[in-house]
Amino acid sequence: MKVTIHGAVFDMDVNGKTIGELFDMIEAQGYIVYQVFADERDITNISESEFEKLGEIEHLEVVVKKLKELTLETLSEANKFIPEYIERIERFLDRIHEGTETARFIMVEQLVDTLKWFTTLLENIDYQEEDIDKDKFFTRWAETIENLLGAVEIKDFVLLADVLEYELIPVLKEYQRFIQVANKKII
Repeated sequence: MKVTIHGAVFDMDVNGKTIGELFDMIEAQGYIVYQVFADERDITNISESEFEKLGEIEHLEVVVKKLKELTLETLSEANKFIPEYIERIERFLDRIHEGTETARFIMVEQLVDTLKWFTTLLENIDYQEEDIDKDKFFTRWAETIENLLGAVEIKDFVLLADVLEYELIPVLKEYQRFIQVANKKII
């Protein structure tokens, strides 16, 4: 199997190595495996059972990034996305009582999925800053998510609207400030 690594230069013998061993070697050099292509097919997010069905791979291409680079990219994407996400919430609030209950909950599920991504990002930011009380912010974030999920669970659209408008939107603006400061600290 021919192996090409994009994003870094490595001097390592990959002959006879499994893909798992190769990834371990890459990570030991301080890189994160970002994307993987097998014979030009993106296999980055396939399951283990799908992977086993691939058969023999002639050419494996691995895209790697340094953790700092990947973190900065992700923070930048989140920073750009938050205003757009807030607009989506505001549009949803304008139409919260329109359509079927099922359609409304599908929209809420999409909002919650995005919040899960934000939460994962938040959990992986590690820095200290004097002007932001990280623990207080994390607590406020967690309480807001809990209140949102509680409103969804009891299917209370009035409570849901209140949580979105008076808790989530303000905490998202605080989140954006938090990641902007984190971005400056990481650089």
